[in-house]
Amino acid sequence: MSKFEKGLMILGVLLITFLTVVTAKEAISDTDKMQTKIIFKELKASLKDLYKVSTLRYMQEMKNNFDNSLPKEDLAELNDLRFRVTELKKLKKAERKAFVEQVKMYNKAGIEFSREELKSRYSKYSVEYNKVHKQISDFSSKYKDRLMGIYNQYDDDFSHVRSKRDKIIQRWESMYAKELSMVDENEITKRYSKLERKTNPFMSDIDNTELTKLFLLWDGFSKAGY
Repeated sequence: MSKFEKGLMILGVLLITFLTVVTAKEAISDTDKMQTKIIFKELKASLKDLYKVSTLRYMQEMKNNFDNSLPKEDLAELNDLRFRVTELKKLKKAERKAFVEQVKMYNKAGIEFSREELKSRYSKYSVEYNKVHKQISDFSSKYKDRLMGIYNQYDDDFSHVRSKRDKIIQRWESMYAKELSMVDENEITKRYSKLERKTNPFMSDIDNTELTKLFLLWDGFSKAGY
């Protein structure tokens, strides 16, 4: 066997080894992602139960107290904005789904396209949704002190809920410490942030202007603000 042939053989072995390692890493990565999804799903279920039992009830009471304090004209205008934003959220979701399907179709057919241009064609309801959020700014400014006063009435209740929430998270982190140590920190942060929005709306920072808008636009029944 010539040196050239031996060289090719060694190169081939190294290439196979490299591909095996890469494939293994990808497989581990996929497994980790699935494992991460499963354990976060468990945390989400626990926090969702807490949200339904405690947080939601306090939020509905806050909303009712605020609504009952408004002049009839302002309440009618606010309810109209709430109805519009609730409908627009549904349309926006359908619009987003249509955009994703269109991207998949183009990719499958090998058709070149501008993602930004395509996105602009599927942003009608997103634009309308943002307009409503701008309209609610007047309410946010006009009734900020009243909202803060109502929120402060529930400060002890929310503190109790936050304490329960912290214990749930601490117990979960302790249970899955080993699994979490192998997950990318950015991935954990991203998932925590998503859970915070879905299971702890308005509670974390009522002083935040955007959260105040979301609370004002909440109809009391649909997913709270998000």
